[in-house]
Amino acid sequence: MSSLTSSAMNLQWEGTVESTQDTARLAFSSKRLSPPFAIGASSQSSGRGTSQRQWFSPDGNLYLTVCLPSAPLFKSGVPITLLPLKVGCVTASAIKTLLPPELGSVVKLKWPNDVLMDRKKVSGVLIEMEGDCLLIGVGVNVKTAPTIPDSGDNLGRESTCVGSYAALPDINSAVRGIGEEIATKLGEWFSQLSTSSPELAGCVVSEFSSQVEFGVRIRMREGGWVIPLRIEADGQLLVRVETTGEERLLCSDYML
Repeated sequence: MSSLTSSAMNLQWEGTVESTQDTARLAFSSKRLSPPFAIGASSQSSGRGTSQRQWFSPDGNLYLTVCLPSAPLFKSGVPITLLPLKVGCVTASAIKTLLPPELGSVVKLKWPNDVLMDRKKVSGVLIEMEGDCLLIGVGVNVKTAPTIPDSGDNLGRESTCVGSYAALPDINSAVRGIGEEIATKLGEWFSQLSTSSPELAGCVVSEFSSQVEFGVRIRMREGGWVIPLRIEADGQLLVRVETTGEERLLCSDYML
């Protein structure tokens, strides 16, 4: 295990773990570490995504959990529904640091927090609570794009990896570099919450919206298609149902 410690974030790197979420949860609940801290791993034996779906976790990709105290967010007045959007923005920005400048435009965001490259999934986020701590899990396909099932409980969008777009001679440095970037930027954002929360909330919606392909149909997990129209001030997504033209708000992970 190695660590990078700064005034804002204690980031520790592990080898193979069951999941960084569970490792971070144990470190917090046992009082071995206090927020803010982050746990990164080279691979996971039992990685998971939203709704307990399997997260395929081979060596060479980023597996990271950032642990932050929940109080600054809850006291700030910033809707918690904006947190996934902020994590998506920070992750997309970190991924772009690995790409040639001319390829930055292939990186897009899919509500509420997925990062896409050419409409294929390169990153996902899982946010959980443990006591008064937020566990923010981030996975990024750096070296490998796992094969994603097109049916069953683990049904998902086709995946890709950063290595398909950029030469990465030192995968370990690339993985750790974006892990440190994500952990540090999230820690910095939390430290700003008490000073300019209304402005920060608006900035999250604007930043996320600027990287979404509105008007492009997206498949719903339960079936059917919707067309994203805009992000509301509280982070919900307004969509139009393709078959009926009905407009509705989404507030959680429904889309592939």
